[in-house]
Amino acid sequence: MYGIWIRTRFASPPEAGRSGKFVIRATLARGVDVTAVVRTPDKAPDLQNARLQIVISDPAFLVSVFPGHDSVISTLGGRLPTRAAAPFLVRSANAIVEAASATCLKRVLTTSTA
Repeated sequence: MYGIWIRTRFASPPEAGRSGKFVIRATLARGVDVTAVVRTPDKAPDLQNARLQIVISDPAFLVSVFPGHDSVISTLGGRLPTRAAAPFLVRSANAIVEAASATCLKRVLTTSTA
């Protein structure tokens, strides 16, 4: 799925887990610029790459992150989804869709553990 982004900028909110790191590594390996959006500095991927930009942002501010990007993929979720996490996941998914729509983002892809 990530092989379609050639010479593009790719935003990936928020990325700290195994799926997010996999997507980031695979996308960077294809020469694509990646912006990883995380909620807190401790969630930032431990990757060093000239094509990787890390942005610390709350989901409500994604509209300020997405301009200049062609695609976004969200790997939100946990290893074991819980009812407690459900409201956060819904708010985050809504924020991604709203920011994508407001900034005319071409592609939004999501993954889920649910």
